[in-house]
Amino acid sequence: MAWGAPIGIPHPGTWFEKTTGDVTEVTSGSTSGNTTFSGTGTADNPKIFRGVGTPTFSGTGYVYISGNYVIVEGIKVSSNRVIRFDGSYVCLRDSEVTGNGGNTSKGTVSSLATASYVVIYNNTIHDNGPWDGGTENDIHGVTGTPGCHHIWIVDNLMYHHGGDSVQFGHTDSNTTHHVFVGRNEMYTDRENAVDIKRISDVVISQNTMHDYVTSSTSEGAAVVVHYCQSNSNVIFNTIYNCTVGISDTSLDNCSISPLIVRHMGNLMYDCGRGIQTWGSGKRITIANNTMYNLVTGGIDCTNLGSGSLIENNLLQSVSGSQIVATGSYTSRNNITSTTDAKLINPAALNFRLQSTSPAINAGVTPQGYADFAAYFGESILFDHDGNPRPINTWDIGAYEYVEGGLPPNCEIALTVS
Repeated sequence: MAWGAPIGIPHPGTWFEKTTGDVTEVTSGSTSGNTTFSGTGTADNPKIFRGVGTPTFSGTGYVYISGNYVIVEGIKVSSNRVIRFDGSYVCLRDSEVTGNGGNTSKGTVSSLATASYVVIYNNTIHDNGPWDGGTENDIHGVTGTPGCHHIWIVDNLMYHHGGDSVQFGHTDSNTTHHVFVGRNEMYTDRENAVDIKRISDVVISQNTMHDYVTSSTSEGAAVVVHYCQSNSNVIFNTIYNCTVGISDTSLDNCSISPLIVRHMGNLMYDCGRGIQTWGSGKRITIANNTMYNLVTGGIDCTNLGSGSLIENNLLQSVSGSQIVATGSYTSRNNITSTTDAKLINPAALNFRLQSTSPAINAGVTPQGYADFAAYFGESILFDHDGNPRPINTWDIGAYEYVEGGLPPNCEIALTVS
């Protein structure tokens, strides 16, 4: 079956899925220095460097992936050797990257300024930096240098980083753009799963992120979008066991106005707070999220910019404030913990709607879905299970009610830890 992109993320093209082409077998690694995998392929005939027996590249230095239409697969990079992309249409897949204790720049897998159309697919990226240390070290999993663009980080397992599993934009001026983070599992990093700063046009979709707690340099948020990120979209993610689900915070002297931010279709449970945001001038859409068992509050927004919307959200078993907001915004058609939304079985992590739920056909048509499609050219008219929505009128929350239960062949994966 052909690979399908996460909801809302453009397909990078089938070139990175190719298993045939100009193949070079890599049977041995090295213990120091730099290694470069480079070539010139095409979309139909990529240059593939195929690891045989999982060759390991360790010691200090770099593994460079450069050229055009180049795929590296089946290798292990460890013990302070790190990966750098330098080219267009370059891919790392089916590999393991671990053990970076602090090699030069802070990114373990990083796209250089000259890199574009990079695909980081189906890798395990873990234990880079002292993730359980008491002091800041900022060794991240996947990063990018200012100027890189069109980066896909999809279907990876990432955990135990001294900083974040994914971070972009720390020293950028919005020259990095079109970063897509989709369908990864990320957990137990020292800071955050995804930290987005001064970059533009970001989609964070269908990831599972869990077990983020407060440290000396982090509030324990799964997703952070702040400084001067522009057109960031956090959609259809599953977030649990975190101090904060999504933290959308400071502007850091940003000159872009308005900043467009959308948080839509997410499921958050067993956390502290669900979504928090502040910073004047942001046009924020918070729509069709489901939040359950939050102990310090649901949605907390300060200084929302003109045109901001809080709509179709479903909050249940939320302690403290349900929805609090200041600024210029519209809040409508939300269900809070004062109303029983009749979820099927939250104790068994089934947050879908019973047939008698007051959330069914009770929503408005959220503007954020149409705005997203107009900008990225991708329809996101789906619920958290991938069912088309709306069936009739919009339902409130992340799930559309499907009469008779889930449709045939609908596979649901829930991660429990």
